[in-house]
Amino acid sequence: MSNVQGELVIGTIENVIGVIEGVEEPDRYVILGNHRDAWTFGAVDPNSGTAALLEVAQRLAKLQKKGWKPRRTIILCNWDAEEYGLSAVTVLSKAYSSPLLNVGFESPCGLGSTEWVEENRDLLASRAVAYLNVDCAVSEPNFYASATPQLDELLIQATQQVLDPDNSSRTIYESWLESSNPVKIGRLGGGGSDFAAFVQHIGIPAVMMSFDNGYPVYHSLYDDFIWMKKFGDPMFQRHVAGIDDAVEMAKKLNTAESWKLVQHEIWRVSRAVKQASQVLNGVLT
Repeated sequence: MSNVQGELVIGTIENVIGVIEGVEEPDRYVILGNHRDAWTFGAVDPNSGTAALLEVAQRLAKLQKKGWKPRRTIILCNWDAEEYGLSAVTVLSKAYSSPLLNVGFESPCGLGSTEWVEENRDLLASRAVAYLNVDCAVSEPNFYASATPQLDELLIQATQQVLDPDNSSRTIYESWLESSNPVKIGRLGGGGSDFAAFVQHIGIPAVMMSFDNGYPVYHSLYDDFIWMKKFGDPMFQRHVAGIDDAVEMAKKLNTAESWKLVQHEIWRVSRAVKQASQVLNGVLT
């Protein structure tokens, strides 16, 4: 049995933040984010998402050169130390979680994104419209998405605007509908990626989209360019579709109607929670 010795050191992490100021509602923020640190090579996790985020930034830059300006401010975030946050929680969970002590660590979240959210908590809580998270963007042909309920309709609208990368005769939504009728939108609960601080700490609507539902080389030395080229996305067309989807989602969130929809969904969810609590209160009293 080998005895691996580790060393605890204090290091510096760096987030990279880009801002495109809106012209009509500069105090409303549409935020897109992805982490860049990896366990090993990270072709899927996180570099497929990093590639998508960088391409979105390049497309927006080209539009700006042509005179385009967004209605709302768009913030592009490249997070550091996401995996450190997840691995630290895993270690703490194994070391300290105990039913007797009532201590648990079940909501891992990235360090870089969490520190940024905590530092800007009041500003984000009052101004952020939504957070779009990309992590493992591509590892297979099928499309998956998770969101808070407020963004379900906008997510569907965005996928109806982008062609399926493996079948250009139909949209991503049509292929998604074929694999799950009605389409299945997961819920962003707990942690596991950089959406956690936005959802759990300040209650910002969030969505996570990908051509990924788990893959066999996750967090291993084999998550590299060779695996991606042979198995994950041989023609890299799914990367392009993921980029298109992120752009469409950002566009949908940059309209006056989208904010009204989000506000309505927040009201609808809060009303349902209130009604449920009243029912439970009536049963328990």
